[in-house]
Amino acid sequence: MTKIQGKNVKMTESQASFGRVVATAAALAVLALTAYAPLGDGSYQFLNVDDDEYVTENPYVQAGLTGPSLWWALTKFHSHNWHPLTWMSLQLDWQLYGANPLGFHVTNVLLHTANTVLLFFALRSLTGAVGRSALVAAFFAVHPLHVESVAWIAERKDVLSTLFWMLTLWAYSSYAARPGWGRYLLTLTLFSLGLMAKPMMVTLPCVLLLLDYWPLRRLAFVPTESGSHGNAFPLTLPACNVWVQLVKEKLPFFVLAAGCSVLTLKAQQDIMQSLDYLPLPYRLANVPLAYVRYISMMFWPMHLTVFYPHLGSHLPVGLAIVAAGLLLGLTILMLGQARRPYLAVGWLWYLGTLVPVIGLVQVGRQAVADRYTYIPLIGLFVLLVWGIDDFLERQRRVRLAAVPVIAAVLAACLMLTWRQLPVWRNNTTLWRHALNIIPSGIAHEGLARALEKEGRIDEARREYAEALRCEPTAPAYNNVGVFLARHGWTEEALEHFAQALALYPDHPKAHCNMGQILLQQGKLEEARRHLAEAVRLDPSFATSHYYLGVVLERQGRFREAEDELIQALKKKPSSANACYHLGVVLEGQGQFRYAAKYFADALQRDPHHAEARRRLEAIQRRQPWLIPTLGARAGR
Repeated sequence: MTKIQGKNVKMTESQASFGRVVATAAALAVLALTAYAPLGDGSYQFLNVDDDEYVTENPYVQAGLTGPSLWWALTKFHSHNWHPLTWMSLQLDWQLYGANPLGFHVTNVLLHTANTVLLFFALRSLTGAVGRSALVAAFFAVHPLHVESVAWIAERKDVLSTLFWMLTLWAYSSYAARPGWGRYLLTLTLFSLGLMAKPMMVTLPCVLLLLDYWPLRRLAFVPTESGSHGNAFPLTLPACNVWVQLVKEKLPFFVLAAGCSVLTLKAQQDIMQSLDYLPLPYRLANVPLAYVRYISMMFWPMHLTVFYPHLGSHLPVGLAIVAAGLLLGLTILMLGQARRPYLAVGWLWYLGTLVPVIGLVQVGRQAVADRYTYIPLIGLFVLLVWGIDDFLERQRRVRLAAVPVIAAVLAACLMLTWRQLPVWRNNTTLWRHALNIIPSGIAHEGLARALEKEGRIDEARREYAEALRCEPTAPAYNNVGVFLARHGWTEEALEHFAQALALYPDHPKAHCNMGQILLQQGKLEEARRHLAEAVRLDPSFATSHYYLGVVLERQGRFREAEDELIQALKKKPSSANACYHLGVVLEGQGQFRYAAKYFADALQRDPHHAEARRRLEAIQRRQPWLIPTLGARAGR
C-alpha cells in the first residue's frame, strides 16, 4: 500500500508539473497574440520597402505553390537572398489570401507566437527552469524592438528562420541528454531548414557550443566513440580534448553554415557597399557603437524607426573608442564569472549572433536595424533573468517585491509595442515617422514613392528633391531620374542619369535608364552603347537585355536582337513584350512559324497585346497553313 501511495504521489507531482508547463506555454501564447493583436484590424498594408519585391510585384510568389514557382524559389537569387523556405511560405500565403495583406500579417504573428512558446520549451529543456525560461520568453514576446520583424511582411524570413532556430535548440537539448544518430540528424535537419529561411542562422553552431558549456555542462561528458547506444562516459581527458570532440560533433553544422554564407555573399554582391563608398575604418568604428546602441535600445526602446543612417566619415571616433573599451571590459567581466556561467553564455550569445549583421560586410546603408536584434537579444534576456534570480536568491527580503516590478516592466514593453505598431500601418505613416526620428535621404525617398502612388506628384517631387539634398549619391540621382521620366520630364531625367553616372560610371541601372530614354528619342546608337554597358555590368538584369534587343531590332541587326531578347525571356519568362519583339525579329528573318509562336506566347501572357494579335493574324492570313508550334526555336 505504501509503494502504491508513493507512486500516486509521484504521478500527481508529475501531472502537476506538466500542467504548470502547459499553462505557462498557453499564457505566453496569449501574451504574444495580445502584443500583436492590432495587426489583425485589417488596416495594415503592404509597404514600399521590400514588400513589392517579396510579394506585390513578384509573379513567382503570386503564382502560389506551383512546380515552376517552387523551382524558382529553390534555384534563384532574388531580392539579394537565397531563402527558398521564405519564398514558399509567401507563395502559400498568396494562395490562401491573395492580395489581402491581413493574411500575411496573421502568419507573421502566428510564427512569432510559436517562436515565443518554443523558446520557453527549449530553455526549459536545456535548463530545467520553468519560471526563468518563461520570463525570457515573455520579454521576447513583447519587446518593442521586435515589432519590425513581425509587422513587416518582408521580414517573414526573420520569424520563419527563428522558428527553426528554436526547434533546433529543443532538438539539441534532447540529443545532448540522450546522444544518438536519430536525434543528431533531426537537429541537423532543422538547422538546414532554418538556413533555407534566412542565413542569420549561420551563427547557431557557435551557440550550440556555448550551450555545451552552460547549461548542458557537456564539458563533464563526451559522446562514446561508437555512439551506437547513445551512452556517455565521465570526463577523463583534458578539457581541451573535450572541446575538440564537441567541435568535431558540430563540423556538419559548420560546413552547412559556410555553404550558406558563400551563397549569401554571392546573392548580395550587388548591394554590398564598396570600400570606396564606406571605407573599412568607418565600418570598424561603427561596430562597437552598434553593439552598445543595441543594448541601450533594449533598455530604452524609444524613437525606434525603420532606418538609421550610417554616419560614415561623421562617426564620433572618440565615442567609438570608449564603446570598444566598454565592450572589452564587459567581456572580461562576464568571462571571469566562473560561478555564474550564464553571464558568459548570454553575453557571447549576444555578441556572436550579431556578427553577420554588425556591418563589417556592409549590406545597405543603415548603421543598425531593429530586426537584427530578434535573436541576439535572447542572450541578454537570459543573462539578465538568470542574474536577477541569482541576486534575489541571496536577497530573499526583496524577492517578493521583484514580482510587481517585473510585471510592470513587461506591461511597459507591451504598451511600447502597441505604440510602435501603428508606425508600420502604411507607407505614409512609416516614412513620416522615420523623418521625425532621423531625417535621411532614404526616408524622403520612401515618402516620395508613397505620395506618388497616391497621385500627389508635386509633393512627391519635393520629397525627391529633399532626398537628393540629404544624400546626393548615384542611386539617389538614378531613382529621381526614374520618377522624372515616368511623369514626362525626360530632359531632366537624362540630366539626373548623367549625374548618377558621373558619380558612379559603373551603375548598370543608370545606364539602362539612360538607354531607354535615348531609345524613345530615336538616338539608337547612343542608346545601344548605354544598354550594352548595362548588360556588361549586370548580365542578370532582364530589362537591359530587353531594351538592347529592341534597339538592335530597330537597327535591323536581327540576329543580335534575337540573342538579347532570348536572354531577357530566360530571366523574365512572364514578359509579353519580350515575346512580341522576339516574334518581330524572327519575322524579319523570315522565320514565320517561330514568329507566330512568340506572338501567340505574347498573347497568352497579355491577351490585350494588340500589336501581337495584329501580327499573328497577318501571318495566318498570308500563310494559313502555319500553326504556332509549342516548342521554342531549336538551338536558340
